[in-house]
Amino acid sequence: MTHLITYFSHSGNTKKVAEIILEKARKADIDIVCKEVNNVSEEDIINAEKVIIGTPVHGLILFAQHAAKPARDFVKALPEDLQQKEFFLFATYLFFPSNALIGIERTIQEKQGKVKNYVAMHRKKKEELAQAVFELISS
Repeated sequence: MTHLITYFSHSGNTKKVAEIILEKARKADIDIVCKEVNNVSEEDIINAEKVIIGTPVHGLILFAQHAAKPARDFVKALPEDLQQKEFFLFATYLFFPSNALIGIERTIQEKQGKVKNYVAMHRKKKEELAQAVFELISS
């Protein structure tokens, strides 16, 4: 089965991380595809063994951080019964990530999905973030 990386990227940082993960996975012979959240179909989700979702962190500097609205909307639109499908989440941020991915995690769990792990790093640490996500999905 294939892995699916899907992301929303406002300034290009999250997209770059997704592309680095894609490259690392392909070098490791992992069957993987990468699509922006607005190009993912329900069939893509159903056919994926693992789903990796990337988003920038939006919100105020010290509080009210959250995943970007297109990423939140994507998760809300997922099928209602994800049948324990595995999800991995990652986020890029400028100031503080706070608990930006917790809302997405809750929504996935409410839909019977299983969030295996998530990681957030400063947007300047693209390589490090991609490596961390790659290690999570390849284990």
